[in-house]
Amino acid sequence: MAGEFIEHLENHMEFLRYLKDNFKNCTFALSTPNGMAISNVIMAMARMEVQSPDHLQHYSYKILYTVCTRVGFTDFEIIPYYFYATEMIMKSKGLNAYWCRAGKK
Repeated sequence: MAGEFIEHLENHMEFLRYLKDNFKNCTFALSTPNGMAISNVIMAMARMEVQSPDHLQHYSYKILYTVCTRVGFTDFEIIPYYFYATEMIMKSKGLNAYWCRAGKK
């Protein structure tokens, strides 16, 4: 399990190749924030960002698919999940609060 991890790595391809080469008959789950989610676009319009300053990459479905195929994975599935920045929504006021809440829907 590598939850909310890959976006922090300087070399994500090396990490995935390591997993593929050393855990050949294993199943693993990897999660990362969807950098292209509509909520992130809405947050940007409010001049806010949900992403941690420690993130080195943003991933879309297309980028994840490309990375997995370049590493040589053939049997994988990309499944979306939804994250809501509840703390940011609760701390926002005025127009920013409106945009943050709009991104939650």
